[in-house]
Amino acid sequence: MRLYFIRHGQSSNNELMERTKSVSERHEDPDLTALGYKQIKKLAKTLKEGHDIGGNSKENQGYGITHVYTSLMKRAILTGDQVSKKNHLPLLGWMDIHEQGGIFLEDKTTGEKRGQPGNEMEELKKISKRLVLPPEFGKGGWWNRPHENLNQARERGYQVIKKLMELHGGTEDRVALISHNAFYACFMSAIFELKEPDNYWFVLNNTGISRIDFLDNYIYLVYQNDLRHLKPREIT
Repeated sequence: MRLYFIRHGQSSNNELMERTKSVSERHEDPDLTALGYKQIKKLAKTLKEGHDIGGNSKENQGYGITHVYTSLMKRAILTGDQVSKKNHLPLLGWMDIHEQGGIFLEDKTTGEKRGQPGNEMEELKKISKRLVLPPEFGKGGWWNRPHENLNQARERGYQVIKKLMELHGGTEDRVALISHNAFYACFMSAIFELKEPDNYWFVLNNTGISRIDFLDNYIYLVYQNDLRHLKPREIT
């Protein structure tokens, strides 16, 4: 299996944090910014027509993506929609690859992080007609839980790796996982079994691409946070 872990395009929360250094006005499930929409179009074009710097010389065009999975957060679905459309693939919703914390808002008075419902099935389908929802998706919003703590997110990283291996281990599949930066850090800490994960952070800019190959009982980090599809002023 060849895995491409890809971060979504710039969201309004990302822009808010860069501009104000505050999350007090954050949205629980933000849209992309105008720049974010530009980033995801360039990402999709590169995955379909560009050259993977970690590939071999026989691969002159395209990354050969065979599966596209997305978290059920709006910014990831919008990103995945472009990737799946350009590669003529279904967009497979995966509840467990969401951002650390889940869907939540912070109480401005107490600072308590309170879980929110998240989008319901019909709302999600409006975001992307290509989206295929997982069979475990029930009625009501997809989150409907308290705020997820960091230890829970780290455990989720192990579970996602296990599921990936069940679905694609030992195959030639090339899997795109459209997810989030904080979960990427949890995912990578799980892959490399870091004993003190608080001492590490794995940077993944908006629409950054990291490639990880799972071959013959070895795990290869081929490259991380590739942003060649963006101009310097477009990197966020």
